Amino acid sequence: MKIRYSLFSARRKRFSPWRYGLKLGLAAAMVVWWWLQNQRQEEVEKPDSRVVLPPDEVEPASKHVPAAKPKAASVEPDDLTSIDGIGPKYAAVLAEAGVATFTKLAQMKPTDVQEIFRAATGRAPDPSDWIKQASKLSG
Repeated sequence: MKIRYSLFSARRKRFSPWRYGLKLGLAAAMVVWWWLQNQRQEEVEKPDSRVVLPPDEVEPASKHVPAAKPKAASVEPDDLTSIDGIGPKYAAVLAEAGVATFTKLAQMKPTDVQEIFRAATGRAPDPSDWIKQASKLSG
């Protein structure tokens, strides 16, 4: 039996992309791990930059706080569930978005109402009938 290659012979190996990818991935993981470790050490080594004043040097907060603006008269919310297609859940979503009256709903565009529902529930119902009904109920 003849040995084709010895341990020290110059044998040409085939190109194997997965091996190079594995090596590259391992090297990238090591670099990321090293970077994260350095970030943690920098955070630990940072001195506290806050300045603590003795109680004698602290100014009263009333000098820096602006006067509070008077609040507008609160409008009592309408029962949005009286509109066909709006149930308690949809009314709650609209109320969270600041739409609590028929007038406010009637002034909105259908796309604005759909965006509110997309952000809150991931669904966008068709609010065109709601807006028509709200304009009738508000006026």
